[in-house]
Amino acid sequence: MANDLGNLLHRSLALVGRFFDGRVPQPMQTAPQDEELRSAVQRLPGEVERAMDAIAFNDALDAIWRVVRVANKYLDETAPWSHPQDQQRNATILYNILETLRVVATLLEPAMPKTKGRMLEQLGITESSALTWEEATAFGQLVPGRPTKPGAPLFPRLSIEEEVEAVARLVFPSSPAEKGEPEQQRAAAVAASSINKLDPINVDLFNRVEIRVGQVVAAERIPKTDRLLKLQIDLGFEQRQVVSGIAEYFEPQALIGRRLLVVTNLKPVRLRGVDSYGMILAAKANGTMALPEVGTEVPLGTRVK
Repeated sequence: MANDLGNLLHRSLALVGRFFDGRVPQPMQTAPQDEELRSAVQRLPGEVERAMDAIAFNDALDAIWRVVRVANKYLDETAPWSHPQDQQRNATILYNILETLRVVATLLEPAMPKTKGRMLEQLGITESSALTWEEATAFGQLVPGRPTKPGAPLFPRLSIEEEVEAVARLVFPSSPAEKGEPEQQRAAAVAASSINKLDPINVDLFNRVEIRVGQVVAAERIPKTDRLLKLQIDLGFEQRQVVSGIAEYFEPQALIGRRLLVVTNLKPVRLRGVDSYGMILAAKANGTMALPEVGTEVPLGTRVK
């Protein structure tokens, strides 16, 4: 799937260089087959937001990869290389692809921030940080005439052994081997992790997950979300901010003082503009949710084994 994204960026920029002197074309002549791609891109931000609100990161990435596949199919079917003389039609096709790539890059930021930066740079965008989330993900923001800057491949191909190692690093991020991990490995790991999720692991791998006792000292809802709470958790040796998708089941004030189990060595992630530095453990079944708790006889910060 990562290769699909990298190939789409490479092919589209090569065609823009060939037909439009490397500048973002002005869309002109539309056709019915444009609508499937535009509709998929316009739905995508909402799908990703709902998945992120539910802390369902794989679902968010799956939605992004589906749109990448739609875009590749659109480019293959419209085939601008087969009618180079039809500049008006080709301008619209390639604008739609570049705009899709811009939206995809923006939505990839929480999981793959370096990839977002490299993609936007190749699309010739430098001021994206000034855009609001709504502006950044709305279709039609790419400015015609802007010069593109094709660069190195986003995701050099991996061997099977490298992909297997990438899966281990994704699931157990405290591994020392993770330093400097290329994002193409993380992308491959996302794809692989959606298969055989419950395969057995050995004790050494499990021991890389750091779970500690923490006490909620503050809690509040995150504006404009139904599911997310921002928690401040005392780990004994430090206070940690954690975003948790439990707002449907617990009022913020009811959580203060509770001594919970916290995964503390997850990579930081930004959800709705709020940084999260861990995850609390919870069990959900039959429409209810429970939070495992630890008594006061166990000190805060104690690691669970």
